[in-house]
Amino acid sequence: RYKTLDGARKKANENGYKGSMFAWESALTGEENTPRWMPSSKNSLELDRIWCGDIQQHISANIAYAVFFYWKWTQDHEFLKTYGAEILLDTARFWDSRVEWNETNGQFEITNVVGPDEYHLHVNNNAYTNWLVKWNLEKALWVMKWLEDFDRDQAERLKTNLHLNQTDFSHWQTITQNLTILQDPSSKLIEQFNGFF
Repeated sequence: RYKTLDGARKKANENGYKGSMFAWESALTGEENTPRWMPSSKNSLELDRIWCGDIQQHISANIAYAVFFYWKWTQDHEFLKTYGAEILLDTARFWDSRVEWNETNGQFEITNVVGPDEYHLHVNNNAYTNWLVKWNLEKALWVMKWLEDFDRDQAERLKTNLHLNQTDFSHWQTITQNLTILQDPSSKLIEQFNGFF
C-alpha cells in the first residue's frame, strides 16, 4: 500500500480532497480500477452505475487500521517509522478534508457513502465508516507523538512533506470529539446509518 500512495493522492486530488484516498480496486500504480458502469442484471442493453470506487471510502481507514495492527503485532518499529506513519498521517489528511460540519446539530458528519453493506447506497453517517474515521484520526495523532519520541528527524520530515502543523493536529482532535456516531445513549444500540431504523 505504501507503493500505491501516489495513486491514492491522485485519486484524492481528482475528487477535491487532500491526503490519500485509496482505491477500492487498485491498479499496481494505486489508481482506481473499479468500473463505473456494468451491464444491468435486468437488461443487458442497459448499464448500471457502480459506486464502490467513488463512495465506498472506508477503504482508506481500513488500510490505516491494517498498518497500525501490523505494527502492534510485530513491533516492527522501522516499518512504522519508514512507511506506516506516512500512511496513517496521509489518510488522516484525507478524512480531515472529507468530513463536513453540520451547523444544525453541531457535529461533523460524513455524507453520501457506501458502507460495508453494499446494498445501501448514498447513505449518511454510516456507523462503521464514521467509527473507523474517528479511530484513524486518533491513531494519526498518536503516531506523530510516537514518531517525535522515536525519530524526531523523521517526524519533522513528514510534517514538512505532508504540510502538517499544530493547527491540523488540533483540528483532527476536534473532529474526533465531534464526529457523528449514531449510538443511542441509553440502549447503546448503534444505527447503521441515518434513517436505517
